Amino acid sequence: ADRLDVDDPIFGFYVRTTTPTAGVKSPGDKSVGGKDSLASPAASASNPSASVTEGMLQGFVTVTTFTTWQKTFRFDSMHDSACAFDDAGLAQDMLNGRRQYDRHGELAEELQATVRCGDPWNEGIVWPRIAEISLLGALGCGKPLLELVIERLESLPAKKTRNYDYVVLQATDNSVPFYESMGFVRVGCITENENFVKEEEASAVDEDKIQPTPELASDDSDSSDVAEAEQAASESAAKVEDAKAGQQESPNEVVSLEVFVYRTK
Repeated sequence: ADRLDVDDPIFGFYVRTTTPTAGVKSPGDKSVGGKDSLASPAASASNPSASVTEGMLQGFVTVTTFTTWQKTFRFDSMHDSACAFDDAGLAQDMLNGRRQYDRHGELAEELQATVRCGDPWNEGIVWPRIAEISLLGALGCGKPLLELVIERLESLPAKKTRNYDYVVLQATDNSVPFYESMGFVRVGCITENENFVKEEEASAVDEDKIQPTPELASDDSDSSDVAEAEQAASESAAKVEDAKAGQQESPNEVVSLEVFVYRTK
């Protein structure tokens, strides 16, 4: 599903060109959040002969409340699997201090300690103290867009449904230096590889595959009837145990996730 379809709440901004003069504002051109659009003639700057048409989309950003759909998801920069899938170059950059990351795990602990609530089978597990930049694309105007988002988040009045202290996002490899220059820090996230079976479904035993336990014969029954009843009871109990064992989950694999976090003022 597209993020625009599932993110709730959602707000954002967009930038459109006005004239080839940098910094010009068009009072009639409004963003999603109601702000004037900034002119960003990146195309003409890189190619003076390129024509810039008024109203061309130069950038956009959407923001929502951070939500997960895994019960086992948690922020943990110190877990062995948090950086287990880094390539050699990234691992060396982190070791040499060329990457901004949660070195001592303190930021991850703060994030994990924030309030969260919800059902992963319905609205998801919502983290009302954490905002997420779900989509950002820009041609030469990424910095003012991101600054505008952070300014907006810091100025929002606190509500029961959201009071943002942090901003998180996932970054492509090429965009990591940009986000780090804006104050974002890499934080480790892990989750178990869940089999996505509801608890009531996982705990239920298939009654069709289980034979009812017969009552033992009374004292006046002969020994052969008693032996047959005991054998049937033993087989029935074994089937019950096999059915329960089939419901047990195998050890879950831990999956890591790379997330960048900004602490709002």
